[in-house]
Amino acid sequence: MKDIAPRVDNITFVLDADHNIVPHADDEAWFEWYMVVTNRRVAQTFLPGDVTVSTVFTGLDLTPDHCLFETMVFGGEHGREYWRSKTWDEAAAKHDEIVAKLKTRLRRRKRSTTR
Repeated sequence: MKDIAPRVDNITFVLDADHNIVPHADDEAWFEWYMVVTNRRVAQTFLPGDVTVSTVFTGLDLTPDHCLFETMVFGGEHGREYWRSKTWDEAAAKHDEIVAKLKTRLRRRKRSTTR
């Protein structure tokens, strides 16, 4: 798997079957791909308290760091917090890191309320 997506003038990208990032110059065709593709989700984890951690390939290069993946927390006190990553593997690792941190906080909170 490639570490970094190639730098090109366009801002839209797709993933190939091996999760490599590929530039996509046709915005209309990109949007069609984006709406129907099933391999954009890196991971999704549901936690107690209606908290979800979701990591996806955005397909849009909107950051100066060229980060095309986003991990975001939905619900709970950390809702709307997000992190960006450059590769599928980095995004998967970030997802696991955030889930582990949230689980640790939930366990600590549960212990403190049961004492």
